[in-house]
Amino acid sequence: MTLTVKYVLKSLDGAWGIAARDADALKNFDLSARGFWNSFAAAALAAPFWLWFSLSQQAYLADLAAASSREYIQPPLGIFLIAEGFAYIFGWILFPLMIIPITKILQVKQKYATYIIVHNWSMVLVYFLLAMPPVALFNLGLISIETKGFLDLTTLFLELAYMWVIARTVLEISIASALAIVVLDVLLSILISLTAQIFYAL
Repeated sequence: MTLTVKYVLKSLDGAWGIAARDADALKNFDLSARGFWNSFAAAALAAPFWLWFSLSQQAYLADLAAASSREYIQPPLGIFLIAEGFAYIFGWILFPLMIIPITKILQVKQKYATYIIVHNWSMVLVYFLLAMPPVALFNLGLISIETKGFLDLTTLFLELAYMWVIARTVLEISIASALAIVVLDVLLSILISLTAQIFYAL
């Protein structure tokens, strides 16, 4: 099955269905071997939202530092984009690799491919959620720095809850096991982000 607009929209509809706890949401995904590899195309679809979010966060951090009379040195744009770009790509590669031994430990390795397919397509919604409401409103000057911070925390909570629902629903594992996967996902994201920051801070 090729990547058509209908194919992509159906996959995203499935991702939304998972968030809405639709029992039939998985039927919208292509769960074949080709569907597994096709799901990584979601990285390209999410990239514009990720880029807007990343660049806007730099401006937000500078404004936040100015408001609190702290010094904030923005990295050169080129170096920042290279470092964050590699971090973005590595995140899409390392997480699926990290999940392989975890699904074996939890004895759900037969559901590994389905989980990655759902997780990948869901990331388009996650990056949209992170980029659009808080960043768009702040960039338009409609909310304050403090409100932006509150919305960032709210969207982060929603993201983590969504990731938990995906792990719990697709892998059919316990509450604690799903939470552990979310924690590992967060720790991996933090590690990758810190590595990128170290690179462009040199």
